[in-house]
Amino acid sequence: MESQPIAGITWGETMLGVDLWFGMKNKRGDGCAGENDKHKKQKAHTTVHGDLIDVFEEQFGDLYDSGQGVWSEFSKGVASMLSESVVAVASFKGDKMVCSCSGIIILCKPLVTTLLTSASLVRSSHDESQIDHDLMVKVRNVHDQYWLGTVEHYDLDYDILLVNIQTPYLCVARLYHEVQLGPGSKVVAVGRVFNTKKLMAASGLVKDKRDISDQKECAISTCKISKVGIGGPLIDLDGNFHGMNLYGEGETPFLPTNIILECLKRFGLSRVGNRQGDYCTSGDGNVNGYQTDLDYPQDLVDTIHENLRSRSYPLPARMRVGLRLVNSFEEEFRPLDPCSEDFMNELNVELASKLSQCVVSLAAFNGKIRRFACSGILIKYGRCTSVLTSASLVRYSDDESKINDDLQIEVRLPNGQCVKGVLQCCCLEYNIAVIKITRFTDLCAIKLERRRQFKSGSKVVAIGRIFAQGKLTATHGMITDKLSKLDCEVLMVSTCKITKAGIGGPLVDFSGNFVGMNFCDDDETPFLPRNEIIMCLRRFRTKGTKAVGYIDESPRPNKWPVPEPYWSYTSDVKRLSLEEVMSRIPKFDWRSTFC
Repeated sequence: MESQPIAGITWGETMLGVDLWFGMKNKRGDGCAGENDKHKKQKAHTTVHGDLIDVFEEQFGDLYDSGQGVWSEFSKGVASMLSESVVAVASFKGDKMVCSCSGIIILCKPLVTTLLTSASLVRSSHDESQIDHDLMVKVRNVHDQYWLGTVEHYDLDYDILLVNIQTPYLCVARLYHEVQLGPGSKVVAVGRVFNTKKLMAASGLVKDKRDISDQKECAISTCKISKVGIGGPLIDLDGNFHGMNLYGEGETPFLPTNIILECLKRFGLSRVGNRQGDYCTSGDGNVNGYQTDLDYPQDLVDTIHENLRSRSYPLPARMRVGLRLVNSFEEEFRPLDPCSEDFMNELNVELASKLSQCVVSLAAFNGKIRRFACSGILIKYGRCTSVLTSASLVRYSDDESKINDDLQIEVRLPNGQCVKGVLQCCCLEYNIAVIKITRFTDLCAIKLERRRQFKSGSKVVAIGRIFAQGKLTATHGMITDKLSKLDCEVLMVSTCKITKAGIGGPLVDFSGNFVGMNFCDDDETPFLPRNEIIMCLRRFRTKGTKAVGYIDESPRPNKWPVPEPYWSYTSDVKRLSLEEVMSRIPKFDWRSTFC
């Protein structure tokens, strides 16, 4: 027998007008009303608009980085899973943050990930029965990665919001398990702050549901959270998901898993999340078991994860034979004709030697985390030797219109030695940068002074260098008369097929003339022609500035997309296997570890 709805029940939340209440409501997004709408159920939602931004930064409980408090009670595997699956979500109107809360990954398909959070993120401040379609949603994870989110489904009565983001595989919450909570069960509320990306957790006990109301749709724990924790998961010490946290003074109401699953079923998502021991779902909807305790020792898995994170790579959904990383910075070029991989022999010995001595690799680090890697060519610039490369090396990953001054740049020279590089000048419009090398003056460098024209059909060679190994990689092709699909109108296109490692690297003809600088696209290799580069370098000298943003004051900045890395069970032997990726990490001996 269904209990009668109770209207207007509120918790005494007076802080900055935030209000958690029960009421009779039947408006739902996506047309997801239940089949028996004449039985109007009591619903709960939170309203957090109008809060000061400081409220969205308020920490609670114990910090993950401390390893203290409740974090010391989790196993290493559970703590790692939470670190990967709990995200921070924020909505913006222009540059102004409107709301910030937490969320958790519940579904992972190839390049599409779905997270569960609070509908307060997008609820209209003028009409709480509607969402604000003008808001922009951003998602941030532990690795300082940002994604733009798309509102996929919502139920304002239950305060449920599903947001889709395009990512490689990520860890997924354990929604399916046999553990039942009762009064006195120990639980943990988890959340993440958007700006600082700090992960927090507060423990408590489940209270008798009768202490709330006679409804069965909401329960309470004694976990004390801040408003940052709204939308975050409530779990047990084994990492099993038991509900989504709302907000209340002193105690924390939460929406239980069974109600969430009912809503997801109405959304057409009948099978999401993981069973205990799983990491994420495969693209065909089947659950892939990430059973590290059965396949590999946990210490080894942790080491692999640590090394992958250090290079900003996603974690694989499963560790098994055939797993390959697509769009890595360690992937070598693939020649158009596999039978002519030794085409560099067609170049004369002197030219081949010169090319190998002037092409370098670069990487940008934020602390110990590598954010980007690419290639470049040594040039004479002013009185010093510098590297001409792509400005993607120094851009913010979530805002291409800005330079990240906090990055440390390393240049791997042809002899394998790594030296410090300093950003000398760059042009974001044409995506080029000049990196100064201060300690070396006797390097082999080219002079870019005379303008040259190169015709369609000319044979060319694209060259790059892999940062992790210092290995030279090259492929050949010809200049075409095609227009590039990228925004920059002055780009030309060659048939050379490069990888991300070749971004910023040189394109040369078979006489050794510098033709342009390569960028990366799916089906072609756009390049910035030599003459445009010379024009930029001259402008750098004239203006004497570190950075030229947009030369023509374009109202719409050019986009320079870089393919995101992801794991795949592909049969393409040219993709890097997990073993190959790990073997290319300095000081990590994959073979000895697995023997």
